[in-house]
Amino acid sequence: MADTRTAIDTAKAIEPDVVLADIRMPGAGGILTEREDEVVALLAYGRTNAEIAAELFLAPGTVKNHIAAIQRKTGSRNRVAIAAWAWATGRTEP
Repeated sequence: MADTRTAIDTAKAIEPDVVLADIRMPGAGGILTEREDEVVALLAYGRTNAEIAAELFLAPGTVKNHIAAIQRKTGSRNRVAIAAWAWATGRTEP
């Protein structure tokens, strides 16, 4: 639970405008693809990889690859941190 709370507190401390600029601007840390945005939204709602795969008509391994790319691009250590980042940047609501 401590890791979850730390990830959420860290995400809240990040200014969303700065994070969005880093993610959305080419040459400024990479960009998320449209599909990665869809994966982030579902992940933030607590969906499992299998549920995300079924909803987006993807193989579970493809979902894992998308999550790894999202982690790399956002600097997140795990899916909880991705969800906290999504909430903090306004991509989805908790």
